[in-house]
Amino acid sequence: MPRIAILFDLAPGNRYGDRTVAELRRAAAADDIPLELSVLHTSAAADALAYDAVLAGPCSPYANVEGVLSVIRECRERLLPFLGT
Repeated sequence: MPRIAILFDLAPGNRYGDRTVAELRRAAAADDIPLELSVLHTSAAADALAYDAVLAGPCSPYANVEGVLSVIRECRERLLPFLGT
């Protein structure tokens, strides 16, 4: 099962974060794709590198800009799928 880390600084219940996660789940279900989504605060950005792919959610400026930039660089160097919104 693919594991995707979503980097957010948003509080639970924030419509942008909730909507992003809900739409990813809906899209995966529509095509019967098992998917594990984990929302990580940018203070734990480095943890995202243990996943199969990383999505940087809409919430800049990030609380941990350097951490997010480091993850972007590592994704590029490791050829790990990354999507920024």
